[in-house]
Amino acid sequence: MNTNATLVHSDPAPSGHRKGYRIIQVHPTLNCNLKCSHCYSSSAPGLKTKLNIDDLHYFLSSAYDRGYNTIAVSGGEPFLYPELKELLRRSKETGYYTSLTTNGGLLPHKNNRDTLEFVDLVAVSIDGVKEEHNAIRGNLKAFDQALEAVEILKEFRKRFGFIHLLHNEPLDTLAWLCEFTLSHGAGLLQLHPFESAGRGRDASHMQLSVEQTFRFFILYHYFRQKHENDFLLQLDVLHRQTLLDQPETVYFFKDRELPAEEYLRELIIDEHGYILPGSHGFNREFALGNINERRPLAELLTVYSKEKLEDLKQLYEDAYYEMLADEDVELFNYAERIIQHSWLVKVKSQSQNSKVKIQK
Repeated sequence: MNTNATLVHSDPAPSGHRKGYRIIQVHPTLNCNLKCSHCYSSSAPGLKTKLNIDDLHYFLSSAYDRGYNTIAVSGGEPFLYPELKELLRRSKETGYYTSLTTNGGLLPHKNNRDTLEFVDLVAVSIDGVKEEHNAIRGNLKAFDQALEAVEILKEFRKRFGFIHLLHNEPLDTLAWLCEFTLSHGAGLLQLHPFESAGRGRDASHMQLSVEQTFRFFILYHYFRQKHENDFLLQLDVLHRQTLLDQPETVYFFKDRELPAEEYLRELIIDEHGYILPGSHGFNREFALGNINERRPLAELLTVYSKEKLEDLKQLYEDAYYEMLADEDVELFNYAERIIQHSWLVKVKSQSQNSKVKIQK
């Protein structure tokens, strides 16, 4: 299972999109060939829930018309979604930049290789050296399978990178990861902190301490400068000073009235079809709707602006000031904090007719 993070890329914005990226994360299934100990969505083999491809394409087409231009397919394991190739093909034809995150184990199958024709960027999950990776993934072949996937991506001349879950591990792991990324010719190394969500709630031993987080943060800046001409290094952690100097980084727009899309630069379609702001796991009371309703995004945004947007803006603002008030903390996993905050508040302004049923 992949980490709860957004796959990024450093290519120029797709033509016709002058305002940069608007991203839609798609989680089409929880079915997975592995049962990883840190999985935030509790994906596992045999979970059959999957999104309807026609509903999904209808929504993505309408979202493209509103300026969304990148899809990031995750899971579960994307290659276990039966309509993955069709999803990516239709998305490319619409005009999307397409990316996916995979554990790599199923890429050698011919049908999955053929899917690469419609993928712009692939991230392969790497949890550390071979023994550590295999232990976390619960499969003695997982690391070798990931390396085999990398060789296939090279063969197909695909842009690829690695995504790593930072956890309670030796500090020299970061040096190893950077060398690993460099030696395999990857263009991206994304570091995402462990989150106590899904199956991760039973893996508290993987939680980073405050001291470890600081040390990794310092090392990240060292390696980012060292490898600035080699690959893109990203850490999904914000420093308190960044929150102070650049509040817009966390969707905070004080005293500004902007279109709903500005507060929804990233949308998530979860495994049940709910359209969520921010990150997987967000409270579904804040959902824009569900793709099976077959309503265009323009319509959903109009309703959302009237009924829920003020609550969402207030959530962002409250969470922002709450983090600043927590003077004992200097480094924040913002995505995790905002998700947690979403479950502490109640949507007040939605009408009875448009309430989204919560499924916990």
